Amino acid sequence: MKLYEINPFVRFARNNEKSFFNTKMTAADHRIFFVFNGRASITLNSECFEVEKGDIIYWHSGCTYAVKTFENAEFSGLNFDFTQNNNHITAPFAPTSITKAENTLEQFNFEDVEIFNSYFVIKNGFSLAGKFSEIVEEYEKREIYFNERCSAILKDILTFCARFSAISHNSKTSRLAQEVLLYIRNNYKTGITNDIIAAHFSYHPNYLNNLILQHTGTSMHRYLLNYRMNKAVELLQTTSFSITKIAEEVGISDIKHFSKLFKNTVGVPPSYYKKYNLKSIDKL
Repeated sequence: MKLYEINPFVRFARNNEKSFFNTKMTAADHRIFFVFNGRASITLNSECFEVEKGDIIYWHSGCTYAVKTFENAEFSGLNFDFTQNNNHITAPFAPTSITKAENTLEQFNFEDVEIFNSYFVIKNGFSLAGKFSEIVEEYEKREIYFNERCSAILKDILTFCARFSAISHNSKTSRLAQEVLLYIRNNYKTGITNDIIAAHFSYHPNYLNNLILQHTGTSMHRYLLNYRMNKAVELLQTTSFSITKIAEEVGISDIKHFSKLFKNTVGVPPSYYKKYNLKSIDKL
């Protein structure tokens, strides 16, 4: 299983959850919670976490858990599957005793996002508070296509969690990565290279390349190239510029090199794209 394959099914959503079983229990499906208020102590398998307002907690199907709440703790919670394979089971599952852990719905491992294979806590996930509330609202209103909306919003939440786990959260390195990406977007029209970018920030090119790879999943050179090609597509769709002019506009002076890069990235030569004013290569 890989992240791009998920198509979540939200089986149950609720706000204002304030109480849990005090003994160890097991969930049949996956659970993810947002702490809207207060704090709590959560034991997942044998590991204990202290959580508070703004934190996100996830545990997978079959994980044992126990929750002790303090200080008016209040949660928004979702019971879900990563796939639609069991979407015919719409009633929420009550947690079972630890001796019934075999009653789990999904048993598979993620190859690319290991955090979903176990459990985790993300601190200070305040930016997702609205998304949890939106899923609960959709679930409770149950208007047409509410399942699809819940699925889409939950996928956004899970993708955020995956990204959070993949990148460094050292404030200095995160800020540097964002500054490098902004520099690329502001200077892509010039002949910048990895060496030029590194010299601007006074870092070794390999260090910056690894940093950008960690934050974007692609190398610094590929990020620059993709950004240039996206801008080229935009110009082909919205202007009457010649191919030579467009190449210059995106920072590539050699028209043959530009055409080769464009075809390798987009799938067709820029002249063909321009001729048919393609909005998407999916139309080919």
